[in-house]
Amino acid sequence: MGLLIKIQKKLSIIFGGKVMFLSRMREDTKKALTVTSDDLLKEKIVIFSDIHRGDGGKKDHFKDNEDIYINALDYYLKKNFNLVLAGDIEEGWGYGHRMEAVIQCYRNTALKKESEFHKKNQYYRLYGNHDDYWLKQENVDNFLRPALGNKGIKVYPAIFFKDNQNTLLVIHGCQGHPLHDVGDVLAKEVVKTNYGTHYEDPPKPYEGKRIDYQTRLRRQEIYLLEWAMKRGVVMVGAHSHMPYFRSSPVFNFIDKEIKKIKASKTLTPLEKETNNDYFKKVKEDARIPFRKRYQKLINNPPPVYFNSGCCTGADMMTVIEIDKGIIRLVEWNPKGRTTKNLDKLESIFNVAQKIKTKRI
Repeated sequence: MGLLIKIQKKLSIIFGGKVMFLSRMREDTKKALTVTSDDLLKEKIVIFSDIHRGDGGKKDHFKDNEDIYINALDYYLKKNFNLVLAGDIEEGWGYGHRMEAVIQCYRNTALKKESEFHKKNQYYRLYGNHDDYWLKQENVDNFLRPALGNKGIKVYPAIFFKDNQNTLLVIHGCQGHPLHDVGDVLAKEVVKTNYGTHYEDPPKPYEGKRIDYQTRLRRQEIYLLEWAMKRGVVMVGAHSHMPYFRSSPVFNFIDKEIKKIKASKTLTPLEKETNNDYFKKVKEDARIPFRKRYQKLINNPPPVYFNSGCCTGADMMTVIEIDKGIIRLVEWNPKGRTTKNLDKLESIFNVAQKIKTKRI
């Protein structure tokens, strides 16, 4: 099985890559829901993603964060936000699409709270690769609709929020990603087989494995960033579990985390030296494939791509808020909502209009 995955991934990169990505983006944006507004600068939208709800057992990545999630939803209900769930909300792959058990586990708690947004017509759903079960409307009608109060609902690959001048695109971001895209049968079977063993919650950001994981997803982030830049839209994605703000390059994040490791008092000199060598190699490997074509984007990315992160962190989750033209990356933890050490950017839609460029 391991050899088959390596072969499929290699072939996907060689023969797919950007062509696969663009094809999927064309397909999914055609199927996208479009929500029109008189003025996007007056709208309030919060975007959660990658919740990965399970059946409440030991493999369930979400159960320990459920109270935090419900507190956050209470806050956004009171503030009259539109709620967007941007894919991988249920962990379909890991549980072999046993959605009845997953839905039943959270029917009277998290899903009940979500239904309050749905009643107000302020509830939007996207599917990602791990909950591609919702591709079929009959599955939505049989399982999701009853849990949300039996009011009709559709799940989309993407959502456009538009007014006469501005466009916001919310998308899961797995489009064309080898072994990580919607409907990948081989990857789905591997996750189902190994879930809870090799697919546990990812380690903390300062650990080597997590940073290596992020650099390997950089190819996909670059494609999304370039797509948004060319069209002058603001894009909020998900999928990578890593929050991005103002298209912040992955290497800036890595540099900061390396400094934390070097300053750590818990590491021996030998461990620090080992980490230095490791991170040097990771950075060099990550830069090589895109050094020439995308150097401009890597060094000075336009502030149009954002990522909401995930809800599976240890006692925390990150979300993207758009509140009357101001976009924020927000963390929720047991103490509540915080923007400490996080950023905000005003008049984000005006910025997007100015950066439309010719093909790189």
